[in-house]
Amino acid sequence: MAPGLIADWALWGKEPHTSSGYGVLAAHPPGRSAEFNAAVHHWSPGTPEPGDPLPWITIGCARGPDGAGTVGVFLLDGTDGVDGSNRAIHRINHFAVPYAAIGAAGIGWCALARAAHTAAAGLSGAGAGPAHLAFREEDLLVTDVSANITPRVSELTRWLAAAAAHLLDGPVAVTGDRHHEPFQLLRVLDSVAALLPFGMRSTLSAASSTSSGSEVPMRLYWGDADGSPGVTGLTLSGELPDLGELSPQARSYHDLLIENWTAHGGDAVVRHLADAREPLDISGPEAHARALEVLEALDPSLAVVQAVSEGQEVGADRINQALRTPGISTGALAVLAGKALTDPDTGMEALAPLMSSPVVSQAFRDQLFDDLLRGPTDVARRDFENMRAALTSTGRSLDTLDEVLAGVMDEVRARCPQGVPDPVTERLLPAVAPFTEGTMRFTQSMLRQVPGLAGGLVRALYEQTDPGVLVRAWLRWLCGEAGPERRTDIAGCPELPLL
Repeated sequence: MAPGLIADWALWGKEPHTSSGYGVLAAHPPGRSAEFNAAVHHWSPGTPEPGDPLPWITIGCARGPDGAGTVGVFLLDGTDGVDGSNRAIHRINHFAVPYAAIGAAGIGWCALARAAHTAAAGLSGAGAGPAHLAFREEDLLVTDVSANITPRVSELTRWLAAAAAHLLDGPVAVTGDRHHEPFQLLRVLDSVAALLPFGMRSTLSAASSTSSGSEVPMRLYWGDADGSPGVTGLTLSGELPDLGELSPQARSYHDLLIENWTAHGGDAVVRHLADAREPLDISGPEAHARALEVLEALDPSLAVVQAVSEGQEVGADRINQALRTPGISTGALAVLAGKALTDPDTGMEALAPLMSSPVVSQAFRDQLFDDLLRGPTDVARRDFENMRAALTSTGRSLDTLDEVLAGVMDEVRARCPQGVPDPVTERLLPAVAPFTEGTMRFTQSMLRQVPGLAGGLVRALYEQTDPGVLVRAWLRWLCGEAGPERRTDIAGCPELPLL
């Protein structure tokens, strides 16, 4: 037997050529007939007009006898019979499936409805057992909606993402050409729901068609929003939905959805959301936060970047964790490095492994330059020493830090008026531990070749406590590779060769 779901069921309708009302004609188990009758009435999509494509498919959620969540499928179809007043009789085949089984299977609404439609043809009368809703491996949600999931962000992507964000805020009615095959209409809704965590299907409701002008209880449906307070109407293939009407939380979800789609592709986003199968209440007070939490797990760095860009308070631990995200994008690095360097609680341990990235090294250079020219030396000294220690402790070369420091010195010469004291040699270096011989070669070269820099360093060192020790240590680094015959090529100051 093919993989499938075991479902309780009910056949709802009326006997032909009678004046009786609609009700449950057969069910399994029979003891749930009243419950099924109430469910059919509650999730009624209205009455089809002649010529409407059938079946009308409705998805509605409830609680089973054991209190566990169930997902109901309601297939409204026509019959050949008429009642005592010669009016056409419609029937509804209803199947109730535990959400836990649907979550374990990973199938969406279309696959569930197709399986129910096939099973409906084999339903028998009283005494029949539970129904078997068969599905195939290719019926998984991520495969079923793949036709609407483009690799890169497209106009369809933006419409689906906006619809999903609006769905977080409240009911959504989709309008457009409804004269399509019912499962095609349902697939549009399935694709919208696919951009939310799968677990929200435990409380979501949907309908492929509804009566014009009727108020329906479904959260997402094809129909008319006019006359339905609180329902957002969205036109498929029309203008993109207005994002300005979203709540701030729903807008954050939408924006992060697009960012992840851009960075990782549509398939990765949908698969990630499809794996989040823990039941979530879309109407609950924490719905937005829980959905955002699931989406953030796909790429924590993008989530933190968005929070920083929105001006939210973001803790140092979260920034450091995001910086450690494998394969972090260049754009995310630029934002996070800038944030980390201005946060006094953020250490350099997360940034140090990324210093080889031009984006990070440039951010460090820019911040060091600003701190030296506009801020207290203590801040520049702290960041410089912390970065040096972090690089050393992780066994990384100081070459990038060396290039950054030499670049700052070069930038000072280019941007500051002539005669302005050099903040690196006269403020930063005297406050940090002397460099080890053979390291920081770019900075060493700058001090050797630019007149005044080395002399300025020595003069600043003599203002420190116990200057003799410091001067000897710095000169060992500065002149260590220059033998007696070469020391005269150091342009820093006339007295350096003598020292």
